[in-house]
Order: sequence, then structure tokens, then C-alpha cells
Amino acid sequence: MLYACDDAWWIAYFPEVARAFHGELWTINQNARDRFDLNWLLGLDKAGLSRATGVIHQGQNSGYQAVSLAHLFGAARILLLGFDFGRTHGRAHWHRDHPPGMGNGGSFAAWIAHMNVLAAELAAAGVEVINCSRYTALTCFPRMSIEEALCKSSCRP
Repeated sequence: MLYACDDAWWIAYFPEVARAFHGELWTINQNARDRFDLNWLLGLDKAGLSRATGVIHQGQNSGYQAVSLAHLFGAARILLLGFDFGRTHGRAHWHRDHPPGMGNGGSFAAWIAHMNVLAAELAAAGVEVINCSRYTALTCFPRMSIEEALCKSSCRP
């Protein structure tokens, strides 16, 4: 499953996605839904977990929304990658900046505050979230390398 919220992201990257990705495509953006025939769900400008079917809260960033979508689809364990939530090595993302006209970072302090709320509600719902990002400003989830997290559920001593 691939999720992105911004119409500009879909416009810039849909040709590559259509060529290389064969899973489900999801968004909260109605323009992107209509233009690219994407799966759609309602996104509300709130923090925390949505309790409504087919609705996620936005938390002001797509990473938050992707975690919420994973929960909505029943994930009991979520591993985070690239959740820097700050400028790492002078960059807004773990990858190069997006083209002009697209978001390149934002209000990291507000994003972190929203994630803190989401983390508490996910924990209360029994969802395990592990932050496997190499660099991160998030402190609301346990940290582990991706190798350790993957081995935790499948490796035997």
C-alpha cells in the first residue's frame, strides 16, 4: 500500500508510481483521487485516532496519516522509517527535497505534538509502534534498528 496526501505529490510522482508500484494507492485528496483513480478516505484536521470507519485524522503530515491508515486497516505492529521530524543533515526529509511547489518540512514542533497524542492512543489500542528511523526527533515511540525490529518477530535465539 502506498499513501500520499498531497495533490502536488501525486502529480509529480504518479508516472513513476504507476510504472514501479503494484499495490493499493491511497489518499485523502479528492483531486488526486479523481485524477489518478486512487482509493480515497476522508481526512479530518484533528489529532489522535479516528474512531469512524473510513476516516483518518491528519495530524498535519502524511507520515501521521499513513500510521493512522495502517491502524485503520488493522495493523497490530507498525515500523517507522524516515520519520526524522526535523532537519537532518540540513534536509527536511530522509530523501532529497521535493520539487518547488511541494512541502519540504513544516512545523516540526506541531507535528511532534500531534504524534505524541497518536502514540498514546495507539498504545492504549494495543498497537506496537517502533521507530526504526536512523535519525529522529520523535521520542514517543521505542527506538530500534530495522534489523532488530524485523528479527524481534521472526528470529530465534
